[in-house]
Amino acid sequence: MHNFPVPYPNELIYSTVARASIYHGITSPKQLLDEVFNNRKVIATLDLPCHLQSLSEQLKNTGRFSLEELIYRHTMFPLYAPFVTELHRVRAMHLMAGRSQGAVHLLLGVAASRVKTDNRLRYCSECLKVQSQQYGETFWQRNWFFPGLNLCPEHGALHLFAVGTTEQRHQFHALNVKIPNLMNDVPINSDLMHIAKYASQLIAMEPEYSPCKGVQKSSETADGSG
Repeated sequence: MHNFPVPYPNELIYSTVARASIYHGITSPKQLLDEVFNNRKVIATLDLPCHLQSLSEQLKNTGRFSLEELIYRHTMFPLYAPFVTELHRVRAMHLMAGRSQGAVHLLLGVAASRVKTDNRLRYCSECLKVQSQQYGETFWQRNWFFPGLNLCPEHGALHLFAVGTTEQRHQFHALNVKIPNLMNDVPINSDLMHIAKYASQLIAMEPEYSPCKGVQKSSETADGSG
């Protein structure tokens, strides 16, 4: 796609692709997949999307947005990277570059986790005001989508959209506050806010080797395989 949108700070890749549909006037989900990925089977994934190498190539004229930058700055990958071995971290990034078919979620332990990801779209009304003032439009922000935490680490409660990502697997929904939404009536828990702020620090991490690397190496040596 020519003129693929430049991701905003902390914007999910899902959101950037959705904005591309608005910018180019594309209403068909399949046509959008053709234009952006040259592949009609791509699943619209919020947390750990794949086919990112093609997006990196479309953004190369900016001089930014390497595969690593897209993964660490515009997906939820940094939440999981510190807790897997270096081998799994690198393998997961490789899967996110191309086709994963769900393997990246298995590799990072997301599929087996007791804390299930919530694929419902949600937003923080206070964050939207900031986005509108700074960028003139709104977008899906990473720190609204922490697993098990239906709150914004800065402002608290989120609004839940009636539209989710599971009903229409190939459609990228742009953030439009006119979409009918359901209010989240869950009271804000200070402990959960603390966890959300810690999660915000995790997703702001610089790309680095997994802290588990040394543990993995020691295990291999003990087994006589290192």
